[in-house]
Amino acid sequence: MALTPAAPRPSRTPRDPSLAQPEPAPDLESAAESLKEAARALGFEPAGVAPPRLPDEELTHLKTWLADGLQGGMNWLAKDPAQRVDASLLLEGAGAVLMVGLPYEAQTAPLPSEARGWVAAYAQGEIDYHRVFAARLEALAGYWRALVPGASARRLCDTSPFLERAFAYQAGLGFWGKNTNLIHARRGSTFFLGGLIVDRELPPDGPDPLAGCGTCTRCLDVCPTDAFPRPYVLDASKCISYLTIEHRGPYAESLREGVAQHVFGCDLCQAVCPWNQRFGAAADAELAPAAERRHPSLLALYEQASKSFKRLARGTPWYRAGKTGFLRNVATAMGNTSDPALDAPLEALAAHENPAVAEHARWAQAQRSPERSPDPPA
Repeated sequence: MALTPAAPRPSRTPRDPSLAQPEPAPDLESAAESLKEAARALGFEPAGVAPPRLPDEELTHLKTWLADGLQGGMNWLAKDPAQRVDASLLLEGAGAVLMVGLPYEAQTAPLPSEARGWVAAYAQGEIDYHRVFAARLEALAGYWRALVPGASARRLCDTSPFLERAFAYQAGLGFWGKNTNLIHARRGSTFFLGGLIVDRELPPDGPDPLAGCGTCTRCLDVCPTDAFPRPYVLDASKCISYLTIEHRGPYAESLREGVAQHVFGCDLCQAVCPWNQRFGAAADAELAPAAERRHPSLLALYEQASKSFKRLARGTPWYRAGKTGFLRNVATAMGNTSDPALDAPLEALAAHENPAVAEHARWAQAQRSPERSPDPPA
């Protein structure tokens, strides 16, 4: 069985990246090119430079989205929205932002129908990508300081109030997809975003004006919880990724069947995207999926999370959901399968001390009840 207690705990520490220190650049244009080359040497691809402040329409778009209440329970997004569009509020004297991508494996195989948990492709590795990003960006910051003596930098990877995707768009890392993801015309959308704010003005690379979604609506049509009220707009409160990772407590019964067997994140809108099907890049070596974490047994997940959620998840993306959120997700997934081996775990989860776990488990029991099944044909 996957994730057995006897398995040794894998290393969840990122490798120590290193770069040969450069000679000082003769000018800022050369410095920008050298910095992007160093980023690629660290495994970052794509990479591009954005100006330190976003156009005014990005702040307007953010405020409209928040005013419409589409952020779900992520109310921290409404705090200091102006700070999210201006890098100078994070680093004094900011002159540019280097935005970079770090690829993870695209989801291409069909999701398993048996009693297994569905895990987003980016979260199938043994190490949290934030830790990999932090180590490499720190190396890149050191390279920058040697390249431009006296210069400063601040790294970004979900660590500050900052609109990474919007800055990445301005840096030419892709175009806006109708599912609100950033899509690179030769790499698809399966890459994480991070950045480095620097205190020198560098030539911006600019948005990519040539590519786009055209008339395609596959990502909108495939979403089982109708999380896209219209193209280019996401209602986070209905998004499976939000529900299984960020949401705390129970969520609406009307969404649970659509969540299906997802226990952490969702790839549906990316998996059907033609750009990913054609150009999806291979995962960075440190972020490669682990076989036992691709789509593990729901029974194994229940046993492991109940016994020691920290051992199962600490140092990986799964830790973000928290133990009770993860068990709630497992209970919901169990409710969308018919394996009788899950009856006993659901009975235990229905008596769980956490109200959300217990409620979702009771829903799952009712969902699996024979009374819900249609009569067989005569």
